[in-house]
Amino acid sequence: MGDSSELSTSRSASQEASSDEGTARVAGSLATSRDDATPSTSTGRTIQAHLEPRFVSETSSDEGTAHVAGPLGTSRDDATPSTSTGHTIQAHLEPRFVSETSSDEGTVHVAGPLDTSRDDATPSTSTGRTIQAHLEPRFVSETSSDEGTVHVAGPLDTSRDDATPSTSTGHTIQAHLEPRFVSETSSDEGTVHVTGPLDTSRDDATPSTSTGRTIQAHLEPRFVSETSSDEGTVHVAGPLGTSRDDATPSTSTGHTIQAHLEPRFVSETSSDEGTVHVAGPLDTSRDDATPSTSTGRTIQAHLEPRFVSETSSDEGTAHVAGPLGTSRDDATPSTSTGRTIQAHLEPRFVSETSSDEGTAHVTGPLGTSRDDATPSTSTRRTWSHVLCRQKHRRKPPQKCKQS
Repeated sequence: MGDSSELSTSRSASQEASSDEGTARVAGSLATSRDDATPSTSTGRTIQAHLEPRFVSETSSDEGTAHVAGPLGTSRDDATPSTSTGHTIQAHLEPRFVSETSSDEGTVHVAGPLDTSRDDATPSTSTGRTIQAHLEPRFVSETSSDEGTVHVAGPLDTSRDDATPSTSTGHTIQAHLEPRFVSETSSDEGTVHVTGPLDTSRDDATPSTSTGRTIQAHLEPRFVSETSSDEGTVHVAGPLGTSRDDATPSTSTGHTIQAHLEPRFVSETSSDEGTVHVAGPLDTSRDDATPSTSTGRTIQAHLEPRFVSETSSDEGTAHVAGPLGTSRDDATPSTSTGRTIQAHLEPRFVSETSSDEGTAHVTGPLGTSRDDATPSTSTRRTWSHVLCRQKHRRKPPQKCKQS
């Protein structure tokens, strides 16, 4: 990375710990040493050199053995362990592509390896849509932002002038990793920075037309996904497998954050299909849903995914639960954000529990009543307890359950 990398040799480990990876690398190729890492202008943390940010997203895949660690194009056999998670990670970034299916592009391309040309793109088995390569998938994730003008369409090197409109949003989409920054806007930080390329300094950051806030860049994407929950205490910070007691605070949110390989479910279920199934192809009926190879669980859905993405927005009033027709009047406030969130919150919890829990249960459809809720083995809470905690945060589980 050059001379600038040498400026932050000793700061890398400690500052990088504020990421939710045990040792997260973000700025150089996977083989880049910590000494080569350069500081992120947006966070003041030292970040390692290349696609780790993207890898960070990918480690949120829910593969039993998720592969992300080798350089792009690395074969599965060549995959090396991720120093941040201790998992062996495969290349080709299909997991990342999975996140990208959360986009609602008319024609989104996700299936081939990153070097796949648009012509070589193959259909995504989960959506039945043909998906393009050249990092549009990464951009696809970013379409979950509510920017007035979000830029996502061309390959990473595409200049702003070359950006083309997104058929799904009608927005023109820029390149240079703003899309990734767009993901970051799904965080509700007081001042989040999202607009310039990764090297943009804080002073160069421009305001987000959708939020009126100035947005900076770097390792927030991962945090963004995890902080999209409105739990009083959300867990994201320790390495995968970190127990609740071991979780450390996220410097970006002040929350204590736990981890595990279900984050991908969050992104994955962030698709806004009319009937979305997390475990089988999108057209799979509830009865046909198959177990997730990573969790051994069968997962059903019905627009919960969409709600997840939606609530990860930083709207003044976000609506999260109940069927799409749920009125605002039925919404109850989220104790963690002070925002009004719709009704039962199972939709949000569905995504949320399937995100950073070792063994999470996501069984009830949106119409499941509080009494029908089953306990989540990962959180030791019943859905009704979760809802109770939203109103009575300091009550013990037993008391909540009785109330």
